[in-house]
Amino acid sequence: MEDRKAGTVEEAHLPCPTRWAMPALSAILLVVLIGLFYGTAQSMLMTWLQAETYTHGILILPLFGWLLWRSRKSWGCQSITPCFTAILPLAASGAAWMLATLVDVQVVQHFALVSIFVSAFVVVMGTAI
Repeated sequence: MEDRKAGTVEEAHLPCPTRWAMPALSAILLVVLIGLFYGTAQSMLMTWLQAETYTHGILILPLFGWLLWRSRKSWGCQSITPCFTAILPLAASGAAWMLATLVDVQVVQHFALVSIFVSAFVVVMGTAI
């Protein structure tokens, strides 16, 4: 009985082989989405930098990084399980972004882009996070 407990404790301290899979995949997803929607992302950044009302928006990425870092122990060894039901909100956000781009309404483009980020993250990573 003691051997099993000792084995279990030792197994708990073994390094997780996929420990950096989730943060790496998150960073790749963020870079790909910013690359795909570069014009809208640049417009958001310029709004944050130039409009005094929205200067707090520049804090979003550092806060996101800090929240990821703070919860790194909880997602360290979790398996990545895609959530395909989140494709519907992703498609709706994409359609909203496309429509807003066609009629050139930047505020809707910005909201749709944020929604695309969240939906794409849930599609790729799942809801266990």
